[in-house]
Amino acid sequence: MRHKISRQLNNVNEPSLRIDYSWVQLVQLTSKKDSHMRELENLIEHYVSIRRRRHSFISTGLAVKALKQLVPACSVSDSDLANMIANRAIDYNLPVSFDLNES
Repeated sequence: MRHKISRQLNNVNEPSLRIDYSWVQLVQLTSKKDSHMRELENLIEHYVSIRRRRHSFISTGLAVKALKQLVPACSVSDSDLANMIANRAIDYNLPVSFDLNES
């Protein structure tokens, strides 16, 4: 039995039995992107939560500026970020001022 297992392990280097691990890099990139999006969503949640206690509406322009200061290398476009902020504000029943280009 041992001899059979060791022979199978020795055959691992044969080209026909090599395992392709390129998908691992894709999974790592995807998980980094997912992690980035979760962090961004948490920041948006925190921003809207704080602003709703002090103000009666959310300005997408000011919110995008604030979040871009916290995460300058954010890969999400300003308009997509504004939509994410607006969606979260709507979840809290807050009015949204879509003033991204004005501020």
